[in-house]
Amino acid sequence: MSELEKFIGDCFQELGRNDVSAVHNGLQKLDSMIAVLCSRYSLLISKRSTPPATRSRKSTSKVETQRSHRAVWKVPTIDDDVFGEFVKLQNGFELNLASALLQTLSRMIINPGDYPAESMVLMHTVLQGVLLIHPPSRNLFSRESNLKLILDCIVPGNQPVVVKAAVQTLVSCLVRSVPSIRTFEKLNGPDIVCRLLKKSDPAVPKEVQVRALEFLLFYLVPETKSLRTSQSEKDTTATPKVAYEDGCIRRSTEDKASILRCYLPNVDDLVKELYESKPFGNMNIEW
Repeated sequence: MSELEKFIGDCFQELGRNDVSAVHNGLQKLDSMIAVLCSRYSLLISKRSTPPATRSRKSTSKVETQRSHRAVWKVPTIDDDVFGEFVKLQNGFELNLASALLQTLSRMIINPGDYPAESMVLMHTVLQGVLLIHPPSRNLFSRESNLKLILDCIVPGNQPVVVKAAVQTLVSCLVRSVPSIRTFEKLNGPDIVCRLLKKSDPAVPKEVQVRALEFLLFYLVPETKSLRTSQSEKDTTATPKVAYEDGCIRRSTEDKASILRCYLPNVDDLVKELYESKPFGNMNIEW
């Protein structure tokens, strides 16, 4: 048994306990582990992407370095120098962290008074990190019961820090995972998120509404470049409903805008913002 395998196994034990402090301790350990792995990866990429002569130059800006790191990010595989062993362990069932975190999140939701908001936010932070490093774990959220746990955290009456964290987790669950997006729609997820934007609800602070708007911009991204049309074009023909290998159809921005119009009055402004500001680039996407 490797050191990492033992470490994750010990964290599993803590997450499975009914002791609130043990659960929080397990989450902190996992959060630190992910931070260490990402730091090692960042350092490795920095060394590989920066010529020796340039490394000694103090004029290299921090912003330029950060941009270079983002540009070379690739989904880790079992052959990865930094994440390889972690990915291999996550490919199996016994030590899959996303599954364990979902079980713990379920207990937190059932017994909300037992767990402080800090633990809930930490839970979401760790889950986001796991889904970033191991995208196959996103497949878990094509199951209604699993995705519903995330949506149950996104209610106006919940603490704002928890709602913000849960909305961000929702992005981590759905990005490049069309089956999970279709499940999100089936569970009335668009309606749930849009409720956060109702001005008549004083329980929803501005920072939560901003996070909800950011999510809706992400949701409006077309799922295949073959369906992408510019904002100025008229949608004169119905989008072909063709199922892909995963059995799911792909939706265009207009398809999704039509869904959101059932719950939100200013959807056209969001679509305009998406195409003019291009927060996700040119959106030549194939999910």
